[in-house]
Amino acid sequence: ADGSCRFSLSLAPPYLAGYRLGRPESPTAGTTRTLSPAPGLHESLVMDAFAGEDLSGRLTSGVYLDGVYQGTLSADFHLDRLPPLPPAIAACEGDGHSFSDGQELCIEGEEGATVRYAVSGGIPLDAWDAWEDRSLTEAPAEFPPESFATLAGNRIILPTVGGQATFYRVAAYAVDAAGNRGEAAELPVIVAGKNIYLRND
Repeated sequence: ADGSCRFSLSLAPPYLAGYRLGRPESPTAGTTRTLSPAPGLHESLVMDAFAGEDLSGRLTSGVYLDGVYQGTLSADFHLDRLPPLPPAIAACEGDGHSFSDGQELCIEGEEGATVRYAVSGGIPLDAWDAWEDRSLTEAPAEFPPESFATLAGNRIILPTVGGQATFYRVAAYAVDAAGNRGEAAELPVIVAGKNIYLRND
């Protein structure tokens, strides 16, 4: 459940009681992908990796019955402690034929990873000169863990507030199949709304 690998013998009781795993008496030539356990006899062996590592290979262990060497058994392993990359957050390209007050964002994570995202409350900008206030877009955003939701698909829509230009901050991170959580990506967004005007002559 925690992503580590546990190696043990599969035998029905009472046959398992006298068996142990340990370093083989005649180990095969060791490589970075073929490993043997540390000295000693063990009921089970646990293998793990450091954060940021992605290791796979084959473990070869000696099998002992009441301390007497019986031979070796091998098993493949894969340890994934490599977090996924931060998702990419960007404005989606429109089709050029439809207009709305909202802004559609595309959020793309690594293939096979689950993306979780959070959106700050929208802040209306009452006048165009408010856009020059960079302190608003540079203010740090704090997203509590419970504010993140799982992204369904790869798009979200940010509406304007009262039809006015509205400021949002969007954050997203990815979680891969091994449970590794990646760093969060953040994007400040100003949703301008409809800014097309027609004059009837």
